[in-house]
Amino acid sequence: MLFSNIDTNKNNKVKEKILKGVHDNKIAHSQLFYGTRNSPKLKVALAYAQYINCLSPTKKDSCDKCSSCLKYKKLQHPDLHFVFPVVNSGKKKPISDSYFNEWIEFFLEKNNVSLDDWDARLNELSGTKQSSNIYQQEIERVIRKKNLKNFEAKFKVFLFWMPEKMQPQTANKILKTLEEPPKKTIFIFVSENPKLMLPTILSRLQKIKIQDNNQNQTKEQHKLNNKHHVLYQDFSFWMRAAYSFDVLGISEWAESQSKKTKKEQINLLLYATNIIRQCVIYNFTTKELFLQNKEESTFIKKFAPFINKKNIIPFFEKTEECIKMIKRNGNKKILFFELSLQYAKLLKFK
Repeated sequence: MLFSNIDTNKNNKVKEKILKGVHDNKIAHSQLFYGTRNSPKLKVALAYAQYINCLSPTKKDSCDKCSSCLKYKKLQHPDLHFVFPVVNSGKKKPISDSYFNEWIEFFLEKNNVSLDDWDARLNELSGTKQSSNIYQQEIERVIRKKNLKNFEAKFKVFLFWMPEKMQPQTANKILKTLEEPPKKTIFIFVSENPKLMLPTILSRLQKIKIQDNNQNQTKEQHKLNNKHHVLYQDFSFWMRAAYSFDVLGISEWAESQSKKTKKEQINLLLYATNIIRQCVIYNFTTKELFLQNKEESTFIKKFAPFINKKNIIPFFEKTEECIKMIKRNGNKKILFFELSLQYAKLLKFK
């Protein structure tokens, strides 16, 4: 990973600081790169690890041509060791080595990896319904590896992705290693939520905050979140009115929806379809793969019991029919009012 391949627009000062540390031969043996889900913290950490082991570095980046860089590029360097959350399914040992190829594939195919996505991938691979953790066996493996002689690199690197997922007993095991680090060995932690880490570990780490890069992207995300929130508010009110058979409330709601644009009306119905689909997933597959935001999660947990095998198909069919009629310029108020009455009936199915 090269620094030049990462949009470090908002992290130029961070980049200058960590490169200066290398140039001045002041490399901390234990470091924490942290930031929000959308920050390029893992990429920066990898670019940094590649840089300190590059055989012909420039002042600003790795050469990308030496034997070390070529191995780092594939994440296959013998002195680069990954630690990341896994599941204890009984099918494989609960250590990163057991899922190494899958994690590398996962990382290389994603522009920005997230713990939610990785948990979903782990559940597919293992056939479990678990949240991932970093287990004691992992640290035992790290301790064994740190005592081995470096194969070829100037620095052996242990990269911990999502160290906040370490169980307390696991974190305690790594503490002594951080207190008495081996020579020519660097521990790099990459975290989204350092507050969940043990204070005794945090106190031993040099902390480097990585900012979200693209301000316009952030603004766009806020805009999308606001739209999403409006859809949630409309839908949740609609379902409560339908379930309680509040005819006046339904009528007023249908009137308000009829004044919106066709695109907004269709977006609401597509949102309704998606929420019902999420209820189906929640009811019939796995509650662990429940990846909505907090308010949606709370709503779906309460709403899901009203979605069952008898009303799933009618929900989808009637919603789809309403979308078709809106596209054909049918009377919007009547369409939403009638669909609400149909929903009210379906919600009573058991």
